[in-house]
Amino acid sequence: MSLASAETASGSADDDRAEIVDLRFIVRRLVRWWWILLILAALGGVKGCRDMHNFTPQHTALMVVAPQQSASIGSGSVAAGGGAGLARVVGGLGMQQSTLTTRFDRLVHVASTVSFARTLDQKYGLMKQIYGASLDESSGEWIRPGGREFEIRERINSYLNLPTWTEPTIEDLSKFLGSRLKVKGIPNTPFKRIAVTDEDPERALMLLKLIYKEASEFLRQQSLAELDEQRGYLEERLRSTTVLELRTALVGLLADQARREMMLQGNLPFVARITDPPHISKYKTTPDVLVSVGFPILAMTFIGIGIIVLVAVFRSE
Repeated sequence: MSLASAETASGSADDDRAEIVDLRFIVRRLVRWWWILLILAALGGVKGCRDMHNFTPQHTALMVVAPQQSASIGSGSVAAGGGAGLARVVGGLGMQQSTLTTRFDRLVHVASTVSFARTLDQKYGLMKQIYGASLDESSGEWIRPGGREFEIRERINSYLNLPTWTEPTIEDLSKFLGSRLKVKGIPNTPFKRIAVTDEDPERALMLLKLIYKEASEFLRQQSLAELDEQRGYLEERLRSTTVLELRTALVGLLADQARREMMLQGNLPFVARITDPPHISKYKTTPDVLVSVGFPILAMTFIGIGIIVLVAVFRSE
């Protein structure tokens, strides 16, 4: 091997070694500059403690309910007169109910829908109750927030194509109701705990009672409308059907429909039975220590590690 070849090989080996990052070198720098990590972690902890201090506790309105079991189509006299003929008759009726979705599940979903929010606003003027502080009574127009911080944030959001301020609408009200309503199952029981949080305890209790009552009635009226539509369809099929087996099946379905309509029009609980009436809990909401303090400390520590690694690599070159 010639001298030039040896020098070339030696140079390549040196370049390869230079491109390899020595982890022991990085670890030694981290240990040497540990105080930087400590300072940054302390700053993160201070920020987290400040966020916890600025946290606004909210009151919680609670109630416990026992969800009702949804009745299924095809029981009783319908089953007796059913069979394959019945399936052929009602195949396109759409009367089947999913066993995975209960009335209580529908109530939780309805509480955050635009149609339900519109109903509450029409009956109780809920838009004004929730967003009244931002409404100019004399002109009837919504007041746009002001201030330097707000304007800077609006410009940044506009530049980045992020949402900017708009006047409150029914959609905002539906999101507000959905975000305030929290449902949690009680372990090892069929009961559900429903909660609504708000800075004003009276408003939290009002919203809890209002949402549960009106959502239950909203579902009841929806079910009555569906039953009425189904009954009309069955009556039309009964008038046009001459096969005795199918007519018997349709009569059974009509009887089942009438029984369900009668139960819906009564005062019996439709969605759930209240086992613990709405009340204000003495315990307010509290900040999450792990999120408020732990996350800033962890984030600042990683930032410090990144800074130390970058400085160490640049200095080694």
